[in-house]
Amino acid sequence: MDHESKISPQDKLEVLNWFEKNCPTSKQARTRERILPFILIRKPFPSADAKDRYFRRIASELIHEGHLCSHNSLGYFFRALWTNDREEIEAIKMSLLERKSKALAMIADVDRQLHQVQRMAETVNQGQQEFIGTKG
Repeated sequence: MDHESKISPQDKLEVLNWFEKNCPTSKQARTRERILPFILIRKPFPSADAKDRYFRRIASELIHEGHLCSHNSLGYFFRALWTNDREEIEAIKMSLLERKSKALAMIADVDRQLHQVQRMAETVNQGQQEFIGTKG
C-alpha cells in the first residue's frame, strides 16, 4: 500500500478525533514522539519513518484547516472553535504567529531566489545584445 499518495479521510478523522479527546487544549499538547504510538495503530506501515511522514501530512492538513495547532515548544494540540481561556488563546496566537513567521521566511527566500534569476536573465540578455552589436 502506498502511504505517500493520498491521505485517507478515515485516517484524518481518526487523528482529529484522537486530538480532540487526548489533546483538547495547549496544556495537553504532545510532541510527535508522544503521539505516534497511539494513532493509526491498525494501519500497517513499512517503517516508523513512513508512519511519521504520513502523520505529519495529516497534521499539516488539519493545521491548514484550522483544527490543530502546532508550536515548537508545546507540540500539537486540538484547536477548539471557541474558548474563553486566556492561556489557550495565547497559545493559539503563538502557534499562528509561528506559522506566519515561517511563511514570511519562505516568501523572503523565494523572493531572494527570484531576484537572483532575474539578475541572471538580465546578464544573459545583456550578453546577447552585446554579441549581436558586435556582429552587425
